[in-house]
Amino acid sequence: MRFYALLAFVNFGCFLPLYLLNVRTTPNPRRQLLFADGPKWKGLLRFFYVRLRSPDPFRINFDFTFVVLVAAAINFTGPTMRVVAALLLGFGFVEIVYTSIMQSIFMRASALRSDLSLLRTGVGLARRQVYWIAPLVALALLMVGLSSVAAVSALFDLDSGGPWSALAAAGLLLPPCLYRCTRHYGEYLWRGVYSPGLHLTLNLRFERLVRRLASRDVAFYEGRNDFGRVTLDTPPNLVLVCVESYGSVVFRDPRYGGGVDTLIGRHEEELTRAGYKFASTLSDAPLFAGGSWLSYASFAYGTSIASVQLYDALFSRPSNFGAYESLFHVLRRNGYENVLLCPLGGIDDRTVDWAAVDRCFQPHAKIGFDDLGYVGPTVNFFGALRLHSALDQFALNFGYERAREGGGPFSLFFCTLNSHFPWHSPAEAADDWRALNAPTATLDQDPHRPAIDRYNSAVRYQLDYLLRFAVDRAADAPLIIMFGDHQPPTITHERMGKETPVHILSRDQSLIDVFLSHGFLPTLDLTDKHPRPIRHEGALSLLMRAMHTAYGAEPGLDVPYRERGARIFDDDSLEVR
Repeated sequence: MRFYALLAFVNFGCFLPLYLLNVRTTPNPRRQLLFADGPKWKGLLRFFYVRLRSPDPFRINFDFTFVVLVAAAINFTGPTMRVVAALLLGFGFVEIVYTSIMQSIFMRASALRSDLSLLRTGVGLARRQVYWIAPLVALALLMVGLSSVAAVSALFDLDSGGPWSALAAAGLLLPPCLYRCTRHYGEYLWRGVYSPGLHLTLNLRFERLVRRLASRDVAFYEGRNDFGRVTLDTPPNLVLVCVESYGSVVFRDPRYGGGVDTLIGRHEEELTRAGYKFASTLSDAPLFAGGSWLSYASFAYGTSIASVQLYDALFSRPSNFGAYESLFHVLRRNGYENVLLCPLGGIDDRTVDWAAVDRCFQPHAKIGFDDLGYVGPTVNFFGALRLHSALDQFALNFGYERAREGGGPFSLFFCTLNSHFPWHSPAEAADDWRALNAPTATLDQDPHRPAIDRYNSAVRYQLDYLLRFAVDRAADAPLIIMFGDHQPPTITHERMGKETPVHILSRDQSLIDVFLSHGFLPTLDLTDKHPRPIRHEGALSLLMRAMHTAYGAEPGLDVPYRERGARIFDDDSLEVR
């Protein structure tokens, strides 16, 4: 029995990181199983087969456990098998930690090659920090290796109780491990019997499937273009702002959005006097947290881009997907100059794939940190010491002024930075954005406050300066669209869902009426309100319908609304659940 007790303890340790990452939001891991109504045998089967969304460590690392049981049964426990078992244990532990981090913090399945690409980018951004991070990682891996060797040696020095019991235990693990093992690798982490090797294999298989779907021919993508005939007369300038970490939780929980309703109410009165009309709703984002690029790509391309692998397959290299028209393509065709505002400092060509950025945003011009001529206070970005950004209020206004210099209609896309985790944001907006560009300008922030308080301050800052910006630009009558990318990571429970706010501001009532007729509400404040929701991938078709209604050159043209977007990647096996 000591053999099986130690084996259970080692398995417990493999999944302990998953538990520690999640226990803050999912307590009492086994209560529902132990006290569920119905036959106990049914609950036991559920432990092995069904997805377990609790983070409990009471699971089985199949690869390691199966090999150890078979080796003990046939008494093949020499040096070679000890090395093999130790490698399986060490690899399994690292894979479980990696997968747990992706699922627990970013609420998405791991994507090995895409995550390795992100890691390379992160190493390039960290630079000097790598010199102390790398040794710590190496030391941690060494500790995992030594612990694995010690655990295997201790196991093989114990009596397994005879060959038949060990073989029976190994055989019982096979069915739950292989149950539906060919699909939906994203849910595999939650199995009671988990195979790191199989999960990695399914991960790579999924990536190959994505690349095959993304490599369809030009005619296929051209056939999905619903807006090829949309032609606009005297269209307005368009300001499209993806508000980082702006989730529905702001309007659903006062801890996250305290004071937002008062702030919005004050600005809404000013905006109304300036001639603006409003339409707001909630939109289901393609992800819960992290990976903003999936959110704004789905919003602008009108199709669900819900996996990192799919985004990489579409934009990391030239592909036939370029024949499909996004919002940016339609604007280009209608004479807009697309301007991309990305004022993040501390990056260069080694850390950002600008060709992929260009393929996604179709910009005529890009405005980076160095273009701002900014000497005011900066905000630390994502906790990385050398990454910094200008204050969003300054960056947006500067970008707008620069875009206006072109003379013709323009679109300005900006994904905000100061509301990014860890929310070291200014406390309030300035009366004059130009005054921020001075070494003497002060930055009111306290990075030691609780995370929810920092988030609340960051959200209020974002809404404050964005709505001030709208008031200041009312005479230009731009169309302003603000939408959230995802819920704030690490501080929001998954039960909050993936909905984020969407706000449309325009002085053209006919444009706003299209959204209102769809169930949007004529306000910016969604506190305790329940508008008809949309999906990020459905937003493009609704926007095209509204712009055509207000500015279309062909009055009789029917612009279809696609609630779930263009069904380009609707192969059921592509879903990661």
